[in-house]
Amino acid sequence: MKEPADEHSVDAPESDRLVAQIAKSATDRPAWFSVTRYVSRFLAVAAALTIIAALWVSWRGTPPAVRRPAPPANQTTVAHAESAAFELPLRKPDVRLSAAALTRRAPSGASSFADDLARALDAFRASDYSRAAQMLEPLERQYPKAIEPPFYRGISLLFLNDPNAAVDELQTAARLADDTFSMDVDWYLAVAELRAGRLAAARVYLEPLCRTTNAHTTDACDALKKLDGAR
Repeated sequence: MKEPADEHSVDAPESDRLVAQIAKSATDRPAWFSVTRYVSRFLAVAAALTIIAALWVSWRGTPPAVRRPAPPANQTTVAHAESAAFELPLRKPDVRLSAAALTRRAPSGASSFADDLARALDAFRASDYSRAAQMLEPLERQYPKAIEPPFYRGISLLFLNDPNAAVDELQTAARLADDTFSMDVDWYLAVAELRAGRLAAARVYLEPLCRTTNAHTTDACDALKKLDGAR
């Protein structure tokens, strides 16, 4: 029986020749082919690592911002106390009148000083210092011998943060030399001078207050100690 015509057999020499040709073809590839292959593999690995790193960061989320611890409360208090070491306490006094105020009348005689003063003092009691200062100014001109208008106007200006104008008003009150107000006038003058930055002028009023017994003795002596410690 004859073998089919489309089948071919390869003898041993021919088989060896084909194997040798295939091996030679593999080894004869240029050097750049191998380098390119290795570089391609390296870039592929690097890209894979980059993707993995991005996914890991996304999974973990953005790290929280580092917060600096707040300073202890006592440090804040100390810092505030040091900055306010030369600021005397400013307290609104109780409203009172001198003995002469009860009998004083306007130059025309049409009204009494107490009646004209009442509305201004109502504003002062209500802590409406701007209105009080405005209403007391004409009364000071109308009643030049009355201590109440410059005294309460000076304190109103202190609360309005105008210590220089307050000093002028309180010095006017001091010149009227009313014993009912003398200690308070000196105290508020010390407050005004200190807030205006005139420490030596404030000491002039604080020293007599510290040496005598009055409503401001303790505060005056404490203020003098602070002034002495600042030297």
